Amino acid sequence: YGSIAAAIEAASAGDTVALYCDITLDESLTIDKAVTIDLNKYTISSGNVTALVLRATDGTVTIKNGTVTSSYFGIDAYNKVSIENMTVSMTSTNGYYAIRSSGETTVMDSEINTAYVGIQVIDGTTTVTNTKFVITESIDSFQSAGIYIDDTNKSSVIAEGITITADEEAPNSVGIVIEGPYTNGADAVAAEEETYSELTVKNSTIHTNYSAVIGQGKYHGTMIDITDSELTSNKGAAVYHPQYGNITVTGSTIEGATGIEMRAGNLTVESGTIT
Repeated sequence: YGSIAAAIEAASAGDTVALYCDITLDESLTIDKAVTIDLNKYTISSGNVTALVLRATDGTVTIKNGTVTSSYFGIDAYNKVSIENMTVSMTSTNGYYAIRSSGETTVMDSEINTAYVGIQVIDGTTTVTNTKFVITESIDSFQSAGIYIDDTNKSSVIAEGITITADEEAPNSVGIVIEGPYTNGADAVAAEEETYSELTVKNSTIHTNYSAVIGQGKYHGTMIDITDSELTSNKGAAVYHPQYGNITVTGSTIEGATGIEMRAGNLTVESGTIT
């Protein structure tokens, strides 16, 4: 085929579209059927500085075995998307996200490099396993993040076996930001916990220059579970919790200028070391 777009158009559900060279896209590539995109160790990059590279909009889509790089947007994941053995890089502080998740998204055995947000979670459930995040830069007006759970809807993130680190050029970096779906704390307190956004961190290491896990004081209704993990901050609270919600710590080491700073909500420490 003359282009990857033509190959996808000709493919049927269940087919695999494989690359045999590096390609540069001048416009976004939409994947609107249940196919596997095997990059075959090659790279897809954006030739248009403001273009989204890949948009998976329909069906069950697998993207695997290669590199996606952009200075603005990376992969937009709707419906059910699996990202496997990939390196996804968003290279500019003027950009947005390496991956945006709006459905049932799985990221495994991958590396995400970002100068802004690694994975932005808008809706649904996002599961991230055995994946390395590197925050390469940050700007004064925004805390660059490995994972950013947006306040738009109730969302769930399960992070197991991940690492998040930050370069020296990212002084305002944070590991994971979680925003709840309630803008009024009293509404969150009155609501059922199953309506809260959820974050589970297990067997993971997060070491950033600012907080490893941070909430937002104007977005309430969060459930956070940190188990068998190591969270450290170079200059702030390793965990900062200004929102109404619940956080449980089990078997974890949490270290920063302050270990855990609670401004609102409920903290349960089952076991671990906090300094």
